[in-house]
Amino acid sequence: MPFCLHESIHILLFILIGALFYRKYRQKSVFFASLLGSVMLDLDHLVDYISYNGLNPNFYKMVYGNYFEKSGRLFIPLHAWEYVIILFAIGYFAKKLRPFMYTLAMSIFMHLLWDQITYSPQLLTYSITYRILTGYNLLSSFN
Repeated sequence: MPFCLHESIHILLFILIGALFYRKYRQKSVFFASLLGSVMLDLDHLVDYISYNGLNPNFYKMVYGNYFEKSGRLFIPLHAWEYVIILFAIGYFAKKLRPFMYTLAMSIFMHLLWDQITYSPQLLTYSITYRILTGYNLLSSFN
């Protein structure tokens, strides 16, 4: 799937989730939480890009994403199902933070679900624990 189309879906998810949670909680902060989880989450790709290319910015190389295959590693530290569980738990126990945490958790969940559908990795690929245990090995995530 082309990069622009894929990211457009993330933006659409940001708007939909933000609107739904705003309707429920009537707090503007949920739009920020939705933006963080739906779109800004992909900033963690910079970790993979820099680990392979160093501090040599090249927008085309960053967007194309072949640094994953070339390095054979998959860090993406913010792409993790575990964070969804943790954020829901924080929201459950911290009532004042609930709208923000629930929105952020749902946004990350939908982001990961969309990535799972789009890229078809192994089921555990978006588990930070799994990636750590496999040494961030790209082949263990996509074979």
